[in-house]
Amino acid sequence: MRPFRFIYSGASNGFVNMAMDEAVLTELQHKRSTPLLRIYKWIPPTITIGYFQPARDIDFDRCREDGIGIVRRLTGGRAVLHNEELTYSILFTNEDFQPFRKKELFTFIARCLLDSLKSLGISSRIAEKSRGDLKSADCFAAPAQFEIEATEGKPPWEKNNPGEGKPPWGKDNPGEGKPPWGKDNPGEGKPPWGKNNPGEGKPPWGKDNPGEGKLIGSAQVIKDGVVLQHGAIPLTGSYTAISKYLKGVGGSAKNASSLHRASGLKIGEHDLLRALKQGFGGHLRLEEGAFTGREEEKTLTLAKEKYPSDEWMFLR
Repeated sequence: MRPFRFIYSGASNGFVNMAMDEAVLTELQHKRSTPLLRIYKWIPPTITIGYFQPARDIDFDRCREDGIGIVRRLTGGRAVLHNEELTYSILFTNEDFQPFRKKELFTFIARCLLDSLKSLGISSRIAEKSRGDLKSADCFAAPAQFEIEATEGKPPWEKNNPGEGKPPWGKDNPGEGKPPWGKDNPGEGKPPWGKNNPGEGKPPWGKDNPGEGKLIGSAQVIKDGVVLQHGAIPLTGSYTAISKYLKGVGGSAKNASSLHRASGLKIGEHDLLRALKQGFGGHLRLEEGAFTGREEEKTLTLAKEKYPSDEWMFLR
């Protein structure tokens, strides 16, 4: 397999982000470029809709009022609200990977993602089959086959936590502190979860963790021997706000997770970026790179002419 360029392109609007992907795809089709792993962000928060998804699923007026961008992807799947996340995009050809079939491609990329999450101390798995609300317009309402699910979360301490931390109370804590609830606490507080909590919350770890669910939403397209797969990796649960902008039932909060919910830790962008580079780097030869001149020119053209157009937006 050839070396992959590694590019962190920072934050761009939806038109530019999707144009970058298509520009690289086109250049790879013409054998004028090399494979790419790109990590990026979105500004403003943006809803992407799948290639085959009807535009009528989205409340355009409300998005406009709230400053939410909208763009149609080249890839399939359903709508995603990109906010407080990092997105990965990987492109390569049938000369770089064999067997070049959808199942094998999804599985290979999923393993790279699993290793990235493992380096953050997050337990995850590849979804064996699609399940959940498959009729929802919201991508995160259900994990599709080969997507990444969070499994059992971990507390922000104990031996399975990479930080080898200690709880902020108890006999094993150097400060001999007390938990901020319970009979031994002067304030007689309650834990911020469980049946005794007015909010009926759950701890952000363990088998009863509501964060156990879809953790990364990915979509793929294969064109002329080139694969493009990109996916959203939410740091927080901000993506669940998509329910406000859908004309129909969303339901993502019940069946999805985030890095924060899966780990019990506040994982930042730099932590995730480093983990992705490490996880993919265990399977690929990554080299710091840049876009070619042709890719930059095509990106500008597509971002100006194709992706903002009504013809593309209302394709379905």
